[in-house]
Amino acid sequence: MAKPELRFPEFTDEWEEHRFGNEIIEHVDRTSDKVKYPLYSLTIEDGVVPKSERYEREFLINKEGDVYKIVPPNAFVYNPMNLRFGALKVNHQKFSVSVSGYYNIFSLRNVDTLKFWENYLTTNKMLNYYYSIATGTLIEKLRVHFSQFVNIEKPFPNVKEQKRIADFFSSIDDMIQVQKEEISALEEQKKAILQKIFNRKLRFKADDGSEYPEWEEKKLEEVVVFLDGQRRPLEKGERLSGIYPYYGASGIIDYVDGYLFEGEHILLSEDGANIIDRNYRVCFLANGKFWVNNHAHVLKARNGNDNNFICEQLERLNYIKYNTGTAQPKLNQDVCKKIKLKIPCFQEQQKIAVCLLAFAEIIQIKRDKLAIWKNIKKGLLQKMFV
Repeated sequence: MAKPELRFPEFTDEWEEHRFGNEIIEHVDRTSDKVKYPLYSLTIEDGVVPKSERYEREFLINKEGDVYKIVPPNAFVYNPMNLRFGALKVNHQKFSVSVSGYYNIFSLRNVDTLKFWENYLTTNKMLNYYYSIATGTLIEKLRVHFSQFVNIEKPFPNVKEQKRIADFFSSIDDMIQVQKEEISALEEQKKAILQKIFNRKLRFKADDGSEYPEWEEKKLEEVVVFLDGQRRPLEKGERLSGIYPYYGASGIIDYVDGYLFEGEHILLSEDGANIIDRNYRVCFLANGKFWVNNHAHVLKARNGNDNNFICEQLERLNYIKYNTGTAQPKLNQDVCKKIKLKIPCFQEQQKIAVCLLAFAEIIQIKRDKLAIWKNIKKGLLQKMFV
């Protein structure tokens, strides 16, 4: 029995504990038909979204038959290993999609309360609870199995109050969605300009109006320095400093006191370094410093090259064709060094970078506004749920 701190005045009854399994229906149907059931990804930030060809990892799957799980409209998808970080989202499409067979799929018995549950199941209190019940021998691979999830007992209100809360958060989510759409529109504009720049259909000129030299083809090792050699193994039981975020096999993980990495090779990336993940084939420019393990390469532009420009170049690459190995293909350093890029002179690189930074600043203003709405929602979630 419990009551939330903030509540609509027409509701006074205490919330009673119920078992999750009584409220949900599991879905276990599988498919290999990606035409009828398009392949989607589960992301913590954006939810259930179309799988990008760039991040397609089907070549790692050796199984035959139906390997993907079907997700009906309004059904939840959760990743057992990342549930404690918020990897639990809803398929908001009006059609069924398919996702990795590793994920768990379920829907609500009462779909009218969807927005309540969508928020309730990812509050900080629930994420901390998932962490407390997760099982596994390695901290990075702790899982909340579906058999555990359905047996969770937590207090929540009657259906009428659930719907009232759902309607309230729907209005907030609408404001958040508007901000996201504005950001997406700006990013598409930036993408279109980048396409013209890198196809050399749009060229900058020198301050005196003269043309810059043609872009030259260079190997990656000619324009960046690889910092991978700075790695060192962690001592058994050694804890990383909590000052810096950690970049591991699952992407960027904000450091949580108590994380323990045994046997990993790590390095501290430099400010402004480019980080290329060897498994996920993504690149980003480090803003500040990161702990990076051996799942990624860390590069920094050589003198005469601009880090921001190089990052944009690397972000556009499809790394799949450069991968080596069969069991789990990776982008090794020797191959990475030989990747060829078209590179303009330093002065044109800088002008391109300034143009992109102007876009980035406008987008950041929108992101800051989005963050304000998210913080408002986060504060309300803390007060309106128990």
